[in-house]
Amino acid sequence: PGAVLDKDIEVEGLWLSLLAHFACRPQPDAHGPDADGVADLQTFLHSRSATLGGQPDYMLYCALPFIPRPDLSPQFKHLFAPEWLPALKERLATTLVRVVRRPDWPAIYALMASPPRP
Repeated sequence: PGAVLDKDIEVEGLWLSLLAHFACRPQPDAHGPDADGVADLQTFLHSRSATLGGQPDYMLYCALPFIPRPDLSPQFKHLFAPEWLPALKERLATTLVRVVRRPDWPAIYALMASPPRP
């Protein structure tokens, strides 16, 4: 998603939310953050600090890798709320529909697909 991340601040914010989700909630029965997910989140935060610095949640997410039990932290309780995951899925679906478009078909395809004229 690198090319899209560089052009679209909404996609960048969504990517940050997804990384936070997979760092904090790797599996339903997991207790505490996932080490690989936290490493991915830290890498993203360090590489995107210039563009995300103005986002309100950015500083909050910067602290996330250093909190051993974010599910117990009042600042991160929204990540563990039952409605957060369905909302994140909806946001992802909406973004994919907006960003991933079917390529324009060549004109020859339109000619071949239409019925012959008498």
